[in-house]
Amino acid sequence: MSTFDDSDMKIFREKEGRAASDGAEVQALAEEMKQQRLNGNSERAKRLGIRLASLAPDSADADSLNLLRLLGNPLPAKEMEQVRILLIFTAEACLHLYTPSPLLATTAVNALYDRLIEEDPGFYDTISNGAAFSFYYVALRHSGKTAENIGDAFAMLCGKEEDRSLSQLGARVYQYVTRKVREMIGETRFVESRLSP
Repeated sequence: MSTFDDSDMKIFREKEGRAASDGAEVQALAEEMKQQRLNGNSERAKRLGIRLASLAPDSADADSLNLLRLLGNPLPAKEMEQVRILLIFTAEACLHLYTPSPLLATTAVNALYDRLIEEDPGFYDTISNGAAFSFYYVALRHSGKTAENIGDAFAMLCGKEEDRSLSQLGARVYQYVTRKVREMIGETRFVESRLSP
């Protein structure tokens, strides 16, 4: 009977240090969640996400971004939908970049999408099933001028890749919405949280 030589086989085991590290990370996250809930930041983040979900490019109400002035002439429906997608993308990106903690950013983003699902499931499906966010994330990470990259992606998503005026409009929308969302994050007045070591 022939035997199989397994002397060169290695058995991989999870390192004990990693398991302990994972446990410490989970405990730290649970502590942060408790702290953010107790100091009111979790509720503030939820309200911010809900507020951002209600923004629309063609709205002129008091809490809107008032993009109508920036857009100028009325845009065709397909382009207006792309403006709204860019608005939501920019809001999500700003939440991740400018909210005081990743946990609060995630809380706000989840509230934003929960509200979109509730109030406009068709638009939510367009965002979640489409490739627009992927193109915008690539543009955001691409070297060069971020607003111009986003504007080029916007024109391409509108089906008019060579249209410089549309690309410039996308860049202006991105810059304007970024400023406004950063202001809204500042207005939220998150409480500085210090977790005990």
